[in-house]
Amino acid sequence: MDFKVTLIQSDLKIGQEKENFKEMKKYLNKAVETNTDLVVLPETWITGFGKKIFNNINSYAKKENNEILQYLKDFALDNDLHIVGGTILEKERDGNIYNNLYYINRNGVVEGKYRKMHLYSPGGEHKVVTPGHNIDFVETGFGKIGFMICYDIRFPELARLYAQEGIEVLYVVANFNDPKKDQWLNLLKARALENQFYVVACNRSGKNYFGNSVIISPEGEIQLNAGRREGIYSGYVDLSLIKAVREEYPYLEDRREDIYNLKLIK
Repeated sequence: MDFKVTLIQSDLKIGQEKENFKEMKKYLNKAVETNTDLVVLPETWITGFGKKIFNNINSYAKKENNEILQYLKDFALDNDLHIVGGTILEKERDGNIYNNLYYINRNGVVEGKYRKMHLYSPGGEHKVVTPGHNIDFVETGFGKIGFMICYDIRFPELARLYAQEGIEVLYVVANFNDPKKDQWLNLLKARALENQFYVVACNRSGKNYFGNSVIISPEGEIQLNAGRREGIYSGYVDLSLIKAVREEYPYLEDRREDIYNLKLIK
């Protein structure tokens, strides 16, 4: 089984929420014209990411069940597609601010919510955002899926826990900046290859950002690379390839769990 994925690689304007929202609406409508099954947005696409945002975090953090999330839910329902909604900075009932990713199905229903687990300490994110503690994976019509947000990809333990839970596609949303393009690509390829699942990663573009949103096969091969330019980019995920690769090279079964054994805390 294969399905079409469209990555929205937008140029975000730091703190300019109305402009970012307007641009994203434009790109979402263009994505619909491609007859795609699923759309992926970048991290913090409504606000941008960085010190300006963190220094004024309470001004930018949205309340729960905000208008941004509602728009994505309505859009998914109206256009019969699934959305990996990038992330939204949200202040929740506990008073903490989280960097939240939502997976919305074609019925406009939130099926998955993932709070960024590894916060980007070099940029000060850890000072104002609270880390998540739960790994979220979702059974969908397009396979079993899991999520990472930007800095998370540097931690292979999280990817391996997903693999142990049997996910088939890992969706990554990010604000990865220059000059770390090679690191970005190498980390994503490693996560796909070592766990034998697809990695679908959407990064922002623009000044000081390199884009390079990608679809990577379970063999670690880049099937789509968007390059640096802002725009929408589509490719396909073939779930049957995952089974074939795992049957030919069943090295996940050869792990030495008598020596190392990651366990998912529930």
